[in-house]
Amino acid sequence: MRESDNQELRAGYVAMQTRGVWWQLDYAAIKISGEDRAEWIQGQITQDARKLESQSFLRGCICDAKGSIIAPVILTALDEFELMFVPSFLVHKIIERFSTHVIAEDVQGEIVEGYPYFTVQGPGAQDILDQAIKRGQSQHIPISAPYSSSLQSGFDVIGLSSADFEGEYMASDDLQNTLRLESGLPNDLEITTGRVFPPELGPRFESETVSYNKGCYVGQEILMRLHSRGHTNRQWQVIRSQLEPLNVHDSILDSNGTKIGEITSVGFSPLLGWLSAGFFRNDTFDKSETLITQSGTAIFKLPKAANEV
Repeated sequence: MRESDNQELRAGYVAMQTRGVWWQLDYAAIKISGEDRAEWIQGQITQDARKLESQSFLRGCICDAKGSIIAPVILTALDEFELMFVPSFLVHKIIERFSTHVIAEDVQGEIVEGYPYFTVQGPGAQDILDQAIKRGQSQHIPISAPYSSSLQSGFDVIGLSSADFEGEYMASDDLQNTLRLESGLPNDLEITTGRVFPPELGPRFESETVSYNKGCYVGQEILMRLHSRGHTNRQWQVIRSQLEPLNVHDSILDSNGTKIGEITSVGFSPLLGWLSAGFFRNDTFDKSETLITQSGTAIFKLPKAANEV
């Protein structure tokens, strides 16, 4: 990390701890309409879409028939349609699903503009959100709900514009990455390789995105089979290296020199130091007191709670 980047990260971290920060997620909005949309959505996502009757946002995943994640999604219900927010780099893949998975239902999906998705994090998140809503220059009525993407409390919100957050600190990409790792959340690239199951991403991700009693959806059979076993063979975890950063694709070894996993993302935390994350074999990660890289760098496991916040 360049010194200038490090200074910006530290400045943002201070802003985060003292008041709060905001940023816009790189997500695109898909408008889902038609009389059969509720039933169709229920058969596509891993979470129970009926929960939208009592909450503003609902997180879930769209999976393939083998239970692997195609895309994480966030749903919200408006008067005449639902909005499905998906990572921008995956939006066309999800749009294709309306061609391949709509048979006789009255369901349409189209990409729509004008619905940026924001998050506000920090001890002053409520005030930042309230002030942004007062400034509101969007044509839409704001919808918000508590959601923590950091070690602090926070909110997700739609129906605002970037201009509404004028005067508040916008988190850089590096700071967003740091806050994500600290709070034990994987990034979208890590989980959409076509080889990742939702329960491999830890208890928080699984509980937020998967329902095991909602009925049928694409990939359900495999995920129910994993659930009945009570565990997966591997899990995404955050680890810490004390003296130097790791690199994506670095192998992590146990004390016997056996590879137990590989790094998928890295970042720096002013609070915790160099953080990395990856998928590690459950049977050896939990039992190993010592973890090292191939070059011999010592690795420290974060407390269990840090990976389950």
